[in-house]
Amino acid sequence: MDDKKSYYECKRCFFKCYQKNTMKKHLERVKICERTLDSFQYEDEDLYELSLTRIYTEQKKTFCDICNKNFINVFSLKRHNQSCHKSVNNDKSNVSNSEINNNYVEDEEVNSNIDIEYSNIKNNDSNKNPLCYINNNNINNSVINNNVNIVNNNLSINIINFDDDWNTSHIDDKQKILLLLKKYKFTTTLENILENEVNLNVLIDNTTENGLVCNNNKFEKMDVKDIVKKTMKKLVYSLNNFKNEIYERNNHELDLDVINTEIKKANLKYKEYKSNKIDQTDVNNLIKNIYNKKKDDTYNHCKLLGY
Repeated sequence: MDDKKSYYECKRCFFKCYQKNTMKKHLERVKICERTLDSFQYEDEDLYELSLTRIYTEQKKTFCDICNKNFINVFSLKRHNQSCHKSVNNDKSNVSNSEINNNYVEDEEVNSNIDIEYSNIKNNDSNKNPLCYINNNNINNSVINNNVNIVNNNLSINIINFDDDWNTSHIDDKQKILLLLKKYKFTTTLENILENEVNLNVLIDNTTENGLVCNNNKFEKMDVKDIVKKTMKKLVYSLNNFKNEIYERNNHELDLDVINTEIKKANLKYKEYKSNKIDQTDVNNLIKNIYNKKKDDTYNHCKLLGY
C-alpha cells in the first residue's frame, strides 16, 4: 500500500483495504475478527470509528497551537483538545471558521496510531452477586512500575504464564489474613494479586466472548468462560495456600479456628460455583470487570517487555 496516498485499517486485527465499504463489511460481518495484542491500546468504543477513518501516508498536522505540544497523530490531537483545552476552545467561539480549522482536523484525516497517553480510563460497572463484590478503591490503576531493571538490554522481569500459579510475594502475612477475613474473598484477592505486574497476563475482548492470555511468552486466544474458570480455580488455590502459610507461622497469634472457618466458606463458595448453584454469568462479569480495569496496565507492561 506504499503507492497509495490513503487506506483503511481494522483496529481489531489490522486488516487493511482501500475502500470504506470494504472495511464496513469487514467490521460488520457475523463472525467478528479476532483482536490482536496491539488492538488493546485502543478503547473498545473507539475501535469501529477508528477503523472507518481514512489513514493518509502523508503526515498531517499534529501540533497543538495552544500548548505547543506535538502528538503522534491527529486523533490524539483532537482528544487532547477536547479534554485539555475545552474551556479555551469555548472562549474562542467568536473566532472565524478559518482559524478554528487550524486547530481541528476532520475525522477523515485521522491517522492509524493512538497515543495511549491521552486514552480515557473507563470504569466498568459491576453488580453485587452472592459470590463477591468489587471494591473499586482496591484497584491499583497505576501505569507501569518505573523501577524495571534492565540487564544486558533484556528485562529482568517477565510475565507469568496464565496456566501457572500467580506470584503472591507482594502480599504479606497481614494482608493474607485480611483477605481471608473479607466477605468477598475472591474478587478482593484477585484485585490484590493483579497489583503485581508479573501477574498481568489476561486481556478481555468485550465485543466477543474471547480473550487473550499469555503462555510461553506469547498471547493466545481463550474463551472468556474458560478464563474465568481457570481464574476461580487459581483463586481458591491461592486462598488455601494463604491459610496454610498462616497456620505454619501464626506470627500474629490468631485464633486459627477463625481462619479455618473462613477457608471453609471460600471452599464452599467455589464448590457452589462449580455446581452452578451460583449464577456463573454474574461471576463471569465480575471477573471480567477486574481484568478490564487492569487492561491499560497489562497492555503497557506487555509492550515494555517486547511482546
